[in-house]
Amino acid sequence: MGMLDITITEEGFSLSFGVDAEMGNAIAGICDAALSAPASERRRAIAALRDCRRAIKLDRERKSEMTEDMEKVTIKQTRGPTLEFFGLLLASDEWETRGRDPHRMTIQVWETRAGALVAVSRGEPIGREGVTDTRALVVEPMRGAAKVWEKSDGDTFEMEGDIDEAAMHFAVLDFFNWENRARSMARKQLGWSLTREIA
Repeated sequence: MGMLDITITEEGFSLSFGVDAEMGNAIAGICDAALSAPASERRRAIAALRDCRRAIKLDRERKSEMTEDMEKVTIKQTRGPTLEFFGLLLASDEWETRGRDPHRMTIQVWETRAGALVAVSRGEPIGREGVTDTRALVVEPMRGAAKVWEKSDGDTFEMEGDIDEAAMHFAVLDFFNWENRARSMARKQLGWSLTREIA
């Protein structure tokens, strides 16, 4: 991963980003827009760049810590492809159902190196022979609306929107049918909000 050095001389401002080429081009475009903007807008762009740098640094630290704890995971689904990934188990719950045909139920949420969430549901018969029903859902990182910036030469470029974590969380809960155990796990173990804000 290369380093991108940014200097905005009018403000005596300098930043270093360790980013890939695509992110580097996006940040360079923001800087170009900042330099051609009125002074009041330039300050806002610089503040946004500072926030961006801080967010990149925190995200890298979090991913670095996570990667050390990740393990190779194989999930053989009853109906569907076998999933293989390096992941970190974020949360799990296990319980036994009652009635004529009791099952040991397990639900899990994993995070992959690339930031995808993998939701797993497993039902195993208790006290009798039978097939363990294993199902999984992969939720790729979802992005919100793209941001469009205008450069000083009149060109525009688009930068991907932020990760829409709430949409990813709700997709996982949809997979679990919003069952009480899943909602409790989401709130207590994962700290997810179950409220959707609508504009």
